[in-house]
Amino acid sequence: MSTEKKLLVVLGATGYQGGSVVRTLLHSPTYHIRAITRNPTSPSAQALASAGAELYTADLHSTISLTNAFSGAATIYLVTNFFDDLSTTHKEIEQGKRALDIAAKLPTLEHLIWSALPSITDVSGGKYRNVVHFDSKAVVTQYLKTKKDLWAKSTVLWIAPYFQLWEQMRTIFGPVRVVGEDGVERFVIKKSAGPGMKMPWVDVEETGMVVRAILCKGRDLGGKVVAMVGEENVGEATKFKEWGEFVKRPAEYRQITKEAQVKYLESLGLPPFLVTDMSEHLAAFEEFQGKVYHGPEVIQASEILPEGEKLKDWKEYLHTADWEPILQK
Repeated sequence: MSTEKKLLVVLGATGYQGGSVVRTLLHSPTYHIRAITRNPTSPSAQALASAGAELYTADLHSTISLTNAFSGAATIYLVTNFFDDLSTTHKEIEQGKRALDIAAKLPTLEHLIWSALPSITDVSGGKYRNVVHFDSKAVVTQYLKTKKDLWAKSTVLWIAPYFQLWEQMRTIFGPVRVVGEDGVERFVIKKSAGPGMKMPWVDVEETGMVVRAILCKGRDLGGKVVAMVGEENVGEATKFKEWGEFVKRPAEYRQITKEAQVKYLESLGLPPFLVTDMSEHLAAFEEFQGKVYHGPEVIQASEILPEGEKLKDWKEYLHTADWEPILQK
């Protein structure tokens, strides 16, 4: 590793977020990238290595491996994956706290970027308390705030739901191909939320661009929250209608009852807590739309991006994304 460059450790390097950070900053004159993965022989990991990243094997469950992975880091991009282990709702909290405990002891650390989410319990004033895949990250954020020295050099990044979830978690978020009684093939999205609901969305591949902007701001963003939202002004039914017109396929948004939503999620084999989580998640976003990723102390990513850079809105993403994986399934 060149002594002229600072070490940037990126967790989840083969995932959407981490991969974007690695690719964006790989040839930075400031940083040497250490890409953390559990499987260094995977094609995605090998692609990063071929591009010039230092691969390092570590696991968020292992204190020893994380300690070694973080050694010498000037900057850490920390992300956890709630959906990686659905056997319990506590694993992600344990992983996040473990990583923070190690980071807090690093004498070389200058900046920590923690990929978190807002607390739906707080946003809803306690009405929706079971959106654990949001609230577990918020619990870790509260723990981070108790470590005053670490908090002072940390930036919390709230990333809105990805446009890519239409493919990654298609049965929950995306269009499903069905053949009706009339024999016509069409794509359908079924949600209990009304067709006019405006969800926040973002192209997760732009995470690296936002992280680069955060790093340029440096300690000015210590103890701050940055929200990464590309689109929140288009209703869900309108968005789906525009998608259908673009790909030239029949597309139908169907509003269903909350009871039907629960039964559908149960039919996917999701554990009971996740059925409740996803049901409340949608209800909270509909009832508190425009508020989840906003607040008096929340900085929008658009405020820190340099001139000439912006997050894609829905129409920009629609016209640049590869829709074949969805159309072919």
